[in-house]
This record gives sequence, structure tokens and C-alpha cells, in this order.
Amino acid sequence: MATILTSSTSSAISTLEYAILAANSNVIARHDNNRFILPPEWQSLDKTLSSNVPLTGNLGYAQNTASGFEAKAYMKDDQIVIAFAGTNVGDLKEWVADFQIALAGKAHQQIFDAAIYYKEIVSNYPDKTVSFTGHSLGGGLAALAGVFFDKTAITFDPAPFRLAATEAMAKNIATVLRQLGYEEDQDLNAYHTVEKPIADVSELLGQLFSAVVLNTATFPTKIRGEENILAYALRGEFLTDGIPFLTQGLAALKIAGEFNVVKADQGELTLSAFTYHGLELLVLPMIAPKISLLSRHFTEIFANLENYEPSHYSKDKTATLIRFIQQEAIHLMEGKNYSFLNAFADDIELVVNSVNNLEHNYMLSHPKLRSALLNLVIDYYYHIPLGEQAGSFFEIRHQLIQLEKL
Repeated sequence: MATILTSSTSSAISTLEYAILAANSNVIARHDNNRFILPPEWQSLDKTLSSNVPLTGNLGYAQNTASGFEAKAYMKDDQIVIAFAGTNVGDLKEWVADFQIALAGKAHQQIFDAAIYYKEIVSNYPDKTVSFTGHSLGGGLAALAGVFFDKTAITFDPAPFRLAATEAMAKNIATVLRQLGYEEDQDLNAYHTVEKPIADVSELLGQLFSAVVLNTATFPTKIRGEENILAYALRGEFLTDGIPFLTQGLAALKIAGEFNVVKADQGELTLSAFTYHGLELLVLPMIAPKISLLSRHFTEIFANLENYEPSHYSKDKTATLIRFIQQEAIHLMEGKNYSFLNAFADDIELVVNSVNNLEHNYMLSHPKLRSALLNLVIDYYYHIPLGEQAGSFFEIRHQLIQLEKL
């Protein structure tokens, strides 16, 4: 299992590293400013692709413009991580891929593209340990690749692609790879499942999904290698539990040996189910749980972080959440004894701890004051140069806020 945090010298790959690599893979839709900086010691592969494959680019970045497939591959020491890009919301082909794979278990070209990309990499780097990652559509592809090739996959808000994880799909993939001249893959050839007709799992899927899922599909109740798939999803995001009447069916259709629901807001959900689907908002409470704890008192904290500089891919400025995670990653992965996110949270926590009886805490009892203070602190930390250590923005003296930086 991946650890949440490790030093850059560890042979293990941290969950934060996987998340950054997953976010870095989305080149087409994500503005340059909002692409994560690669963690130290990681580098993109640069060898050429075979001439007979349907992919363009190289081993470091490959795409298939016809199918919408996009992926990157990174190496550190003896580890290679293949990161599949998430849905490009502006490309209809991507939505078609999502629905065909999720609801029909169809052999969409992106599944073959993912397998071809994997075989290209292992053919060039046979002695490396390969694992997969991805977010949303990319998370679904990573889970499929993980079980088909019996490898570790760390996924984030993964698409529900269980119906595609069939023995028939594995045989189709093997046929495509054989036609392209790849050596037989023993892990793929040994793939096995236990499958049932959709009609036999209607109680598991729920009424809605039983009605919309293609009735000729089969449902894998047991999947070889599923224990190798570790998934993280944010409470409230639309592919997990953000849309209540979809929750049961989506849970049944996921591929995961372990599925972790991460809580950002500790109280009521303050953002839309589609906003909670953002990878940045998922990573933040994973690596700085104190921020989630503070949301009990500062209920606006995630809404304000999201809206200060929104995480829209087209924004010219760096989105707030990305900036904060970039800062944290730099300090952690370079082995610095400093947590940027905890420093931010410590400033907010000063207000919570300033009065023994929280009922008498004037700041906490006034939403507009809370929100205004949050925005001041967010603005201060947003403008700290990357890699620098921030001093406290304010102090509490005699139950009064003393701003140090204004």
C-alpha cells in the first residue's frame, strides 16, 4: 500500500507523488500554470514509440487524437509510473469513452491505447517496476491496467469501469497486442474473473443502474489482482456519494481492493459535487488533515480556497489549491523540516484557540468576519515565493488579532 507521505529518498512512492504525477499527465486541457511541478528526482521518459502503434509522441507523453487517449510516464530510480489523463471535458470523445466503458463494458480504443502504451514502456524498460495512476477517467484506466497486468494502481476519484474488467476484454487486449508484434504477456494471459449476468446483480447495482447498464454485459464479482488497486475519493464528489441516487451503483462498479473516502469539509458540504471532483481538493486534506478539522469552525475554508483563484484549467494565474500543494510538495520532497500547509492551518487555528469558550469567540460566530480573515490569510500564503518558509501572518494578543504582515 502506498504511504501518504514519504521522504524523497524512500524507495516507496508516496500518495502525494502519485497524485502530482496524475495531475501532471493532463496536458491538453490544463493550463501550463496549473500543471503540477514534477517532484524531485522524477523525470519523464524520452525514448521513441514504435512506428506501428496508434499513438503519437514518445514514451514520456503519448496520445491518440482519434480516441482522446492521453498519458505520461515518469521514472525515479527503478520505478516507473504510468499516469493516465482524466476526462477532457471539452472533448465529446472523452465523454463517449466514459459512458461506453462504464455502462456497457465496451472495448473502447482508450483501453487498447493504455495497454499498448504499457507494453511500449516495459519493452524498453524490462527491469523497472511499473505502477499506474490517474484521476477520473484516468483513474478508471489505471485500475483496468492494474488488474489486467497484475500491477499496483493508485487511483483518485476513479471512473466506474468494472464492467470492462472481463476475461473477454483481456483476450481482446491480448489479440491487439499480438497483432502489433509484442511478446506474450503472461500476467495478461493468466487474467481471470468470476462473472455474473447483469440480471443477477440488480440488488447490488440498484434500480437505476440495473436499468441503464447494457443488459448483455457481465458483472465481474471477483477480479484477479483487484487487491492491488488502492483508490482515494473525496466525500461529496459526483462519482462517489455527491449525487445520492447514484451512490449505490457507482460503488458497485468501481475497481478497488481498498477504497478510501477522504473528508474535506467535516460538517455540511459547501461546494458542488462536480467541484469536489477536482484532484487538488482531494489531495489537500489527505496531506494536511488539520485543514479539514478546522472546517468545523471555519465552514467557508474550502469554498474560499477554491474560489480565491479557482482551479479552472484555462486560468492564466496558478489556482490557489495547486499553488498550496506545490509549496507543500517542494518542502516535503526536498526533506525540509517545514510544512507549508500546516503553517497555513496554524494561523487559522490561532483564532479557534484564542478564546477558551468557543461560544464567546466573536470571530467564529460571524460568518462575514470568518470569511474575510480566511481570505486575508489565503492571500498572504498564496503570494509566498515557491519553496520559501512563511512566517506567521498574525498573532493573537489579549484576544485581539495583531496583523504582522500589513
